[in-house]
Amino acid sequence: MEGGISLSSLTKEHEKQIFQKELYKLKKQEFIGPDDYSRVLDAHLSYYQSLELDAVELKTAEQPKKEEKVITAPAPASLPEKPSAEEKNRSPEEVRERNISMTLNLGVVLLLVGGLFVATSNWDEMSDWMKSGSIALVSLLFFGISLAAGKLLAIHKTAFAFNVLGSLFLPIFLLSVSWFGLMGEYLSFYGEGSYFYAAAGALILAPFYGFLARQMGSRLFVWFAFSAITSAAGFLLLALGARQDTFYLGMMIYNAGLIALFLKGRKKSSSPLFFGDWLISSRRA
Repeated sequence: MEGGISLSSLTKEHEKQIFQKELYKLKKQEFIGPDDYSRVLDAHLSYYQSLELDAVELKTAEQPKKEEKVITAPAPASLPEKPSAEEKNRSPEEVRERNISMTLNLGVVLLLVGGLFVATSNWDEMSDWMKSGSIALVSLLFFGISLAAGKLLAIHKTAFAFNVLGSLFLPIFLLSVSWFGLMGEYLSFYGEGSYFYAAAGALILAPFYGFLARQMGSRLFVWFAFSAITSAAGFLLLALGARQDTFYLGMMIYNAGLIALFLKGRKKSSSPLFFGDWLISSRRA
């Protein structure tokens, strides 16, 4: 309400006026005397004055005390503890991946060192034995890395890869021995006994590849072994002076023997890793 007057005040004032008018009518009609009129009117005014006084006291008592607002600074958030400098526990897979990376990096470094040695050295001034020995040393290096990767680091895929590299260098080493004539003129690359040398070299490689196939359970080395045996059979026929027709006949007999051996071995199931690849390798020969 405007002027600071509340609705409750207007109602009480209106009631007072009505009561005073009715009281005045009673006096005018002589239902009450002047003394009674004055006494009742004073009592009525005193009643409303007491009501107003009680309302003021009640309002004063209920007025809430203003409390001072204390501004408390928020507690600083606890900083996360820095991880300790201790090395984290690595899972077996992480250790394995790290070992693989280290071994491959080592192999690359050794290959770079070997390539740098060959590139900067005077190959022509090296003796024939040193040239073949360098090739054999590379093969032995690969086998050594394979042994370390398989036995020490237990990363068999890397060991298998280096075994393959070392195995591929063995025929190159045998070829270099014949090329440089280290076994004499007869067994040299252009000598009359070159086919005998090739057959003997293939027969030497075959059991070695077979050993790796058994050790690693790899069909790739099985294929290497039977390819070496097939090559030995072909070179032996050429060394015996077989002509074209005789050579093909001999290879057919060889393949027939392989098929018979395959069927016999498959029935016994003694070496499924080997006998499962006999026919494939012989047909490719």
